[in-house]
Amino acid sequence: MYAEVDNLAIRKLPLAPGLASEYALSAGLTVPDSAIGADPDGDGDNNFEEWLKGGNPAADDRSRRLLAVSPSAAGEFRFGYYRMVEAGAAGVVYDFQYSTSLTNWTAFIAEELSSQPDAPGYERVECRVPVVPTAGQPVLFVLLEARGQAL
Repeated sequence: MYAEVDNLAIRKLPLAPGLASEYALSAGLTVPDSAIGADPDGDGDNNFEEWLKGGNPAADDRSRRLLAVSPSAAGEFRFGYYRMVEAGAAGVVYDFQYSTSLTNWTAFIAEELSSQPDAPGYERVECRVPVVPTAGQPVLFVLLEARGQAL
């Protein structure tokens, strides 16, 4: 008696880095171009960021930015970002911070305004920064930290 195993993968937690590498491999990249920190297409986003935004790690897609901030007509700061629909199942958590000076950062919970389906498994989310702390500020920086966590 014997057993045959095909496509066995043993992953260390957190799961996100392994899934990001698998995403790069499925785009046709090979080692070492499939490493999560590699940017083989030269668009400024490494393979982990490409996975987070549903981008193509094998082709320049710099117009598909993970996060974009813009002021609205009402004077509030809005931003859009790409989010994986099943981010929690992949062990990905999204954290937000804002700053008016790039020196002091304040964590905040983004107020989600809308979400639209995007590439399979992804959505484009429109949010706003809380109005009270940012009222009257001419400049605002938003930091999106997407991190893997152990499941």
